[in-house]
Amino acid sequence: MRIAIGTFILATVCGNAVAAFSCEQIKDKSTRSACIADRTSKEKEDLALKEKAAAEERQRADAAAAESEKAKELDEFVRKSKAALTKYFKDPAGAQFTDLVVSQDAIQRALCGSVNGKNSYGAYVGAKRFYVTWMTALNGPRTWTEFESTAEYRRSKYPSVLAKVAELEAIEDKQFSSLCEQNASNTVVKIDK
Repeated sequence: MRIAIGTFILATVCGNAVAAFSCEQIKDKSTRSACIADRTSKEKEDLALKEKAAAEERQRADAAAAESEKAKELDEFVRKSKAALTKYFKDPAGAQFTDLVVSQDAIQRALCGSVNGKNSYGAYVGAKRFYVTWMTALNGPRTWTEFESTAEYRRSKYPSVLAKVAELEAIEDKQFSSLCEQNASNTVVKIDK
């Protein structure tokens, strides 16, 4: 009996390889059955742990693939939006972008930020806020650059025209803020490029 118990303890301490050899050699039927049951439960536990680790690894791989796909889609959206905005610039390749964010709500996605472009002399004109929206119902983009709609009227000497310019710019500023800043109806992701 002491030999059988010693073998059982040795098998438990040394692992399943020894247990497979030792359990069948135990003379006492109840001790042998306990040894085999213990070995079987350990094998089941090991198998369950391996399956759990494999499932977690698959989940990590799937999450990484989904994240990579989202990053590619976001990069493509930013590239297309920049191209749409700079399409009519004097030097589209020379455009400098800062403070870029992507805003998404139920019906549209927008690239927002500041852009500085070159004039006919090759000098930068100063950064202006912009957004490019891609509405799901429309095929093409809608672009807006700060002061673009009021530029020709800003030099007016007439107070009524200047008042209208100020009113339009306030509306545009409010629209930019509601579209490009985090609020209850949209989500905003900062872009590092």
